[in-house]
Amino acid sequence: MKSVILIDCNNFFVSCERVFNPSLEGKPVVVLSSNDGCVVSRSQEAKDIGIPMGAPAFQWEHIFRKYNVHIFSSHFSLYADMSRRVRETVRSLCEDSEQYSIDEFFVYCPDDKDYREWCHTIRQRIMQWTGIPTSIGIAPTKTLAKIANKIAKKNKSFNAIVDWQRDIQDHEAMLESIPCSDVWGIGRRYARFLLSRGIENARQLRDADEAMIKKNLSIVGLRICYELRGISCISLTSLQAARKTLMHSRTFGKMLTDYDELSQAITLYASFAAYSLRRHRLVASAITVFIRTNRFRDDLPQYFQEKTIAIIPPSHNTLFIIETAQQALKSIYKKGYHYAKGGVIFTGLCPEDAAQHSLFPSKYTKQHYHNAIKAMDSIVMRYGKKTLYPASCGVQRRWLSKAALCSPSYISSFNDIPICHAK
Repeated sequence: MKSVILIDCNNFFVSCERVFNPSLEGKPVVVLSSNDGCVVSRSQEAKDIGIPMGAPAFQWEHIFRKYNVHIFSSHFSLYADMSRRVRETVRSLCEDSEQYSIDEFFVYCPDDKDYREWCHTIRQRIMQWTGIPTSIGIAPTKTLAKIANKIAKKNKSFNAIVDWQRDIQDHEAMLESIPCSDVWGIGRRYARFLLSRGIENARQLRDADEAMIKKNLSIVGLRICYELRGISCISLTSLQAARKTLMHSRTFGKMLTDYDELSQAITLYASFAAYSLRRHRLVASAITVFIRTNRFRDDLPQYFQEKTIAIIPPSHNTLFIIETAQQALKSIYKKGYHYAKGGVIFTGLCPEDAAQHSLFPSKYTKQHYHNAIKAMDSIVMRYGKKTLYPASCGVQRRWLSKAALCSPSYISSFNDIPICHAK
């Protein structure tokens, strides 16, 4: 039986920043979420200070100043490109691999390989080619590989690689030390339910009654139990169901009262989401537009509303979707409110080649509209997502999310390419 290997990039967003700014090594670094709101990535030095994941930045400013923490806005285009480089490096060594998230990769080790030696080769190659440090967990199943990977990160004595079978002497004690909420695939709701049944840790979950688990946690929960027993039964697609919805939303950089600015924001989000649909070769059957005020501002009147409109026939055409999104926004917009967030949600997704056609198709199904979208996509794929967009998305965009602490665009702008000086 092949062993499962999980390669996880350490503190990925922070590591990406350090690749292009080596002076950050050994210093506390945090990366903030969209609109510079919360901490979404921390260096080990920042963790040691006590900065928690998800910490609101404004509440921790005194700690940032006290310990001279280096702060960065999220630079998602940089992180996505670095993820692509890591993925290609992994694939150069491993034919049988799959990407689970932006910084995690599952690999199946060939039977003729020495697991530990091969994993050292993988770590060294990724570090040499991309500059990203990684931790590796080896186990008979994906769930146990996730646990082994966590141990590799926390316990430095293992030198960033943990083999569940060889390195962990007491499996029972180790599973007892892991809360159910830390088990891969067990979310907060399931963890609360398990706790109410007296199931507190991974060992108890492994030994739980199968009928009860299947009834309350579905077949996915039952598979997790089997995986904890060392029986491999989770594929990437079985844990991640086929995508049924797609959302694009942001908190605005400033609260909006003007309809035109609000319309520009919703139009831009709809445009980006439509592009994502086409990338995944999906079409949407309906679009929901929502807007809301800042619920934390008790001094301002509150308002939240959404509107769903069917897309007939199902489509991923940017122009058609923008027109529908603007129609939805007009029906829910009200004057006199300070809007803090808005977005679009696509539902009823299906593969583009399986969509049901309408007897009375819209004008956007005509070939010249299809050709226009295809030309737009080819430009965007070559020069970047923000290169070309409909004029209704606005030009100045003073409402964009804050990113005041964003690092330079090292890999997407000639002006920001790092320069090395030889002595």
